[in-house]
Amino acid sequence: MEGGRPRAGQRQGPWTAESRATADDLDFVARADELTGQPPLLLISGELDRPVSRTDAMALVGALRERYARPDEIELVTVADLAHPLADEPGLEPAPQLPATTVVDDTLTRWFLRRLMAT
Repeated sequence: MEGGRPRAGQRQGPWTAESRATADDLDFVARADELTGQPPLLLISGELDRPVSRTDAMALVGALRERYARPDEIELVTVADLAHPLADEPGLEPAPQLPATTVVDDTLTRWFLRRLMAT
């Protein structure tokens, strides 16, 4: 479940108070005001990810950029040919990285190096 909504193909059962509370906890767009600082933030989304995940990532970036004194500190990178999983599903056993996952690793490495070298 993402953003309080079931995933595509996920069986939706009755909502309980506990499941609603969990969904609310995971609704990061609604909770953007709870972020007390303004740390640099990188979100990575897959071009082939579920539409709701991509929409939520863009909404979170927008919500945070509105609050940040330096909106460019919030970055969203979309990786071509990347779906939601970073490895072949079900992902329970070690496996080689998918080609798009290597792009994710490279993106994260460059982002952290820029941040660490700037301090």
